[in-house]
Amino acid sequence: MTLREVLQKGDFLLAGSAFLLTVLSLVLLNIGGNNLSFFFRQLFFACIAIPVFLLVSKTHYSLAKSYTPFLFVVLLLLLLFVLQGRVIRGAASWFVLGTLHLQPGEIAKVILVLVLAKVFSDRNKGKMEWKTLLLTIFYVGIPISLILLQPDFGTAMLIILIWFGMIIAAGLTGKQFGALFLLAIVLGIASWLFFLKDYQKQRILIFMNPGADPLGSGYTVNQSITAFGSGGIWGRGLGYGPQSRLNFLPEHRTDFIFARIGEELGFVGVISVFSLYGVMLWRMLYAAQKTSDSFGRAIAIGAFVALLTGVFVNAGMNLGLLPVTGVPLPFISYGGSSMLTMYLLVGLVESVLIHGETWESDDTDGITAQEIGEI
Repeated sequence: MTLREVLQKGDFLLAGSAFLLTVLSLVLLNIGGNNLSFFFRQLFFACIAIPVFLLVSKTHYSLAKSYTPFLFVVLLLLLLFVLQGRVIRGAASWFVLGTLHLQPGEIAKVILVLVLAKVFSDRNKGKMEWKTLLLTIFYVGIPISLILLQPDFGTAMLIILIWFGMIIAAGLTGKQFGALFLLAIVLGIASWLFFLKDYQKQRILIFMNPGADPLGSGYTVNQSITAFGSGGIWGRGLGYGPQSRLNFLPEHRTDFIFARIGEELGFVGVISVFSLYGVMLWRMLYAAQKTSDSFGRAIAIGAFVALLTGVFVNAGMNLGLLPVTGVPLPFISYGGSSMLTMYLLVGLVESVLIHGETWESDDTDGITAQEIGEI
């Protein structure tokens, strides 16, 4: 399939929403600050992520199915490698290539969506079998353990939410849900007693009582809520938000960029951003309903859950509704790893929309890569 055919058959609502959110990210990083290095780096990331998105959209998504074991092994090696690397902000989560930082934990979202999609597509249809559930726990548990060792609690929690959303969609039973609930309680208690760092515990305590340390651990959350609430209906204007412009709001380019949107673009801007996310989520669900292939359907559902949880957790964190976990706002927060991850997921959904309607799972035996490329 040529690029022209991809552009003709692609879903412009899905791709267009992602592009508009990326443009907003570049505008926010270009306005209201003297340091333009963030803007140029984000532009560089976008110039890589968008062609990758087009390439993935052009390629038949089913090709990824046979490569999932290899991708899973590569992911584990990457996560093991970064544990020996440079510690930045208390975590060994990044490859450092000059001035560029790449985070394998973000890429793990894409690979695990593909791995889980393969597991679900290989099983019998109907309710979730216990052996299938245990297999998904194995595939997700090892990467999460390595990510927690970095430590990166926010990325680990997002991957857990993606896994949970996908197993629910795959037919999780009530008994299995109950068993997972009890397991979560046990793991939560064990994590608090033995694994969580002091600063991670402090974030949870501050979430429960933001006023306990307003000038210390609770400072960022309080400034975020103040910035968001000060925008009113129309906002203070791009670059004119005092909380972000004067750096009272920490991390206003990354984790707390949603608060900056509320401050500078107001309620109208927030609703506009949510509308774009809503369009993307709608098209992802449409892709899941459109294809008759279980692998493609699981990919679309995984991308849907990844986007939904990313937006929900970041917005909740900015509004003081959830603990601060360092989760980026998809397509908008500064960061190449997050942008590349989301464009990979959207590209896979585009591939499902383009190729999935002609795919019949009962006719896939013996199909070759050359035949797939000609579809």
